[in-house]
Amino acid sequence: LLQVTLKKGEVIQKTLKIKNSKDSAVNLKFSLSNSLNQFASIPSNSLTLNTNSEGLLSINFFSHEKTAIGVYTGKIIVDDGNFIREIPVVINVNDRKSLFDIGISLDNKNIKSGQDLGFNLNLFNLGETGRVDAIVEYLIKDFEGNVIAKKEETVAVETRASLNNKFNIPLNLVSGKYSIAAIVKYGNFSGVSSDTFEVINGIRYFFVIIFILIVLILGIIFYFPIRTILNRKIALDTLKNSLKNKAV
Repeated sequence: LLQVTLKKGEVIQKTLKIKNSKDSAVNLKFSLSNSLNQFASIPSNSLTLNTNSEGLLSINFFSHEKTAIGVYTGKIIVDDGNFIREIPVVINVNDRKSLFDIGISLDNKNIKSGQDLGFNLNLFNLGETGRVDAIVEYLIKDFEGNVIAKKEETVAVETRASLNNKFNIPLNLVSGKYSIAAIVKYGNFSGVSSDTFEVINGIRYFFVIIFILIVLILGIIFYFPIRTILNRKIALDTLKNSLKNKAV
């Protein structure tokens, strides 16, 4: 996972260390997912590595003055000719001047679909004196850039505010990594903070539970009739043996 924070109009470069642990040389090809193309570029999109050697991949990240404040997700795709690997990327774009110091933290970074994802948001007022009413928008996004869920609330902040909140994770959400973000807006000022979490099992967990319940219900339905039939058979066999003994 690669996390990047940008201010509007800013350009920065990140470097990733790539290691080849295979028994032969590899020729790696790098590309960006569609959702990442407007925020990043790779100056050299290929790299050849000998056995047990390392190389560096440079990536330029940028935002424009008109880029909306928010969180943007995507992937760096690594192709060695046989396998494709993906590196998730989260980009937070902030204003040049921040009114709030924002921090979001999760109660649990591994969650099953259908459960609640609890989180805490801490806001510190860095500029305005007195109380301000800020609008907070919460988002969950996948790494294709899609918004999975969102909601918003108005928060009164004097010097600081600490908020507990939660998202119910959709039951049909597939397993994988996701990003959660809080975008805070007041007047012409905005800021963002984000974190990542992983959905485990996903809908397969739900189907496993349903399968177990069905097996239990069928077991209960058929248990009593079968037991009754067996008891009758045992009673009948006992009666037959008793009559035979009397006849003898």
